[in-house]
Amino acid sequence: MLDKIKTEPAMVVALILALIGVAGAFGFVVSNDQSSAITAAAGAVLALIGGGVTRSQVVPLAHLSGAAVPAATPPAPPAA
Repeated sequence: MLDKIKTEPAMVVALILALIGVAGAFGFVVSNDQSSAITAAAGAVLALIGGGVTRSQVVPLAHLSGAAVPAATPPAPPAA
């Protein structure tokens, strides 16, 4: 499930909305305000989880010691 949160957070939020709809079909009463609050909370939690996962996989390009990072050389133009 963590993979889906990382790659498709909108799909997980849509699943939560679908579950709210199914619960309503079976008699569980959820007002529009409650549905909006649940959706907002789910979106916030997924954003935090997704951000944490993304941050753990990012490699910074700058060094904190102040040492210069060599610039990347542009690719050579194609031969004519």
